[in-house]
Amino acid sequence: MKIGIKHIALLVVLFSGSTLSQRMDSIFNDFTRMRLPNEIPDSPSGPLHDDRKCGFGITAQVRFNIDGFSTTQQAILKPLLERPVTSTSIVSPRGFFKIHFDESGYNKPNYSALDLAIALDSSYVVEVERMGFPPPPPDNGAGGDNKYDVYIQTLGGTYGYTMPENEITPGSDQYTSYIVINSDFTGFYTSGINAARVTAAHEFHHSIQMGNYAYKEVSGEIEDLFFYELTSTSMEEFVFDNVNDYYGYMKSFFTYPDKPLQLQSGYNLAIWNIFLKERVGEGVFVKQWEQFKTKRALTSIDIALNSYNTSFYDEFKEFAVWAYFTGYRSVSGKYFKDAAEFPATLKPLVTAQVNYPFTELKFSDSKPTAINYLRFYKKDATTNDTIAALIVNADIQKGIIPKGGIIPSIPFSYTLAPSSLNGFYTVIDGQYYAKLESTEMLSFSNSEIVNDLLANSGSSIKRQVDFVYPSPFNYSKHTYLNFALPPSAEGYCDLHIFDINSNLIYSGTVPVKNNIGMRTIQWNGMNNRGEKAGSGVYLYAIRIQGETLSGKLVIVNE
Repeated sequence: MKIGIKHIALLVVLFSGSTLSQRMDSIFNDFTRMRLPNEIPDSPSGPLHDDRKCGFGITAQVRFNIDGFSTTQQAILKPLLERPVTSTSIVSPRGFFKIHFDESGYNKPNYSALDLAIALDSSYVVEVERMGFPPPPPDNGAGGDNKYDVYIQTLGGTYGYTMPENEITPGSDQYTSYIVINSDFTGFYTSGINAARVTAAHEFHHSIQMGNYAYKEVSGEIEDLFFYELTSTSMEEFVFDNVNDYYGYMKSFFTYPDKPLQLQSGYNLAIWNIFLKERVGEGVFVKQWEQFKTKRALTSIDIALNSYNTSFYDEFKEFAVWAYFTGYRSVSGKYFKDAAEFPATLKPLVTAQVNYPFTELKFSDSKPTAINYLRFYKKDATTNDTIAALIVNADIQKGIIPKGGIIPSIPFSYTLAPSSLNGFYTVIDGQYYAKLESTEMLSFSNSEIVNDLLANSGSSIKRQVDFVYPSPFNYSKHTYLNFALPPSAEGYCDLHIFDINSNLIYSGTVPVKNNIGMRTIQWNGMNNRGEKAGSGVYLYAIRIQGETLSGKLVIVNE
């Protein structure tokens, strides 16, 4: 039965409502809009939806579930699943890719096909030759030879997609494939050849994933789709770090960090892999995918990290701190190198005032593998403080959605107090104290950030601090200046404070304190005559265990 374009457009309207069939209708509509953009308009929300960057997921679902569509739908879909026909092709300079395109007409690319070919070669160099991923398997002559085929076509709403084609051996869940890249990125977050470049890096990794590891589907839905997409999106940065298309998809993660990783789109999680590369090196990515052949994504990540003497638990709580120090909160020389350019910052789950004797918040619906950012403030005649509590749950077992299941809730409560109370740990000695409680405490960790300075927190937090806090020290707001010391420091040390003209104003022997895992000494800001120092910049020198530590501090005497 031959069906015209008008019939297809009508079917898109008719198949927009009714259960399994409603879901299949939605897939049908999305796929046909992507493949026939000139005939079927995109949805009113436009092409830059978080779940519309890449057509890999929707394409694979159509390809592997074709029998679940109606007879009429199948008649429309099957021709769209075939390889495109083009007028010409070129081979990439390194000879691995063949790029198929039209030199005129509707599908003519608005960028250079040769530049795309060079971008594909660059993707191969980074992902295969440098990172160590195996190349996608040959397609047994489909497309004219065994070079990997890339087609340039006009697509609706997506940058491109990778089409799985033939299973390599029965039961392997590994497939040959080809890539289709949009011919025109007008209106997208990134346009022109730069959009084509990052699409090449992104989709090439999908071809690696399906060809060498596993395509996993349960009840017609891709299992751990977020993992496929976060890996491919991060490859865009690793191959073309000057393009930064992934910025366009960060907002949903920063807006909903309390959403479990498995329920994120993956496009918004490229920073997770960027973080891991800085923390343990890019070799972790191949190790993750080797585990993913037989295990779920979160478990695979954890096992790969174990080989670097760390874990998902340890890295995820550190990741929360990195995610906080982004945008206007970025710290030069620390955390993400591009943090200042990120277009989003973490959104607090709740904002509350610090009250005497304490402020308690209870959450009954918190989720595993999620970051709960609780924002507190204390503002009065003498204090103007903002406290960020990052309560992180890293329970990967509860964070994995079983077949037909849901992710459970893990309740917790967090209490912040302006004075020391029984059972509380120190955030900033003399200023803030906190208590985190849950029936499943082993899966939780915490970090506190006071006025955008990482403060003390639970002993599970592993870090080394190198600052004096609070800085500036204000007599009307603060009681002590804290000086961070090396983790091995103990006993007593000599503290000397000088004014900017090198005049000694204070000298004394002070005890080393262990503030919840961090070694510090304190000074109350009084000189050797028991007087407050004037406003200004001061120098300090600490002599401990044969070593001298020195630096600057600022005092405000209002």
